[in-house]
Amino acid sequence: MAVFGAADLDALLAQLGVSVTYGGNTVNGLFDREDLFLQDPSGLHVSTKRQSVLVKTGALTALAVNSAITVDGGTYHIRDVSLEPGDGAFTRITLATG
Repeated sequence: MAVFGAADLDALLAQLGVSVTYGGNTVNGLFDREDLFLQDPSGLHVSTKRQSVLVKTGALTALAVNSAITVDGGTYHIRDVSLEPGDGAFTRITLATG
C-alpha cells in the first residue's frame, strides 16, 4: 500500500513549490540548496553549495545536460539529471550557474 499518491505530490508541489521552466513547459518543483563538504584526492577539504530542483518524474521531458533551465526566476544550466531513490516519483535536476 502506497503511503503517498500522485495527488499528494501535486498538492505538495502546489503549496511549497517554485516555478520551473524548461523547453517552454512550466511546472512546480522543490528548490534545494545544500552545503557539501568534500575532500579531494590530495586530502584538501573543500566546502561548496549544490543547488538542485525536484520535479515530478515525467513532468519535464528531454532534459539535457548543459541546457538552460529557469528556476524561481533564476537562470541555470542543467549539470545532472537523476531519479530520486525509492519509487522514482521525483527527478532531481542538479543546477549550475553561469
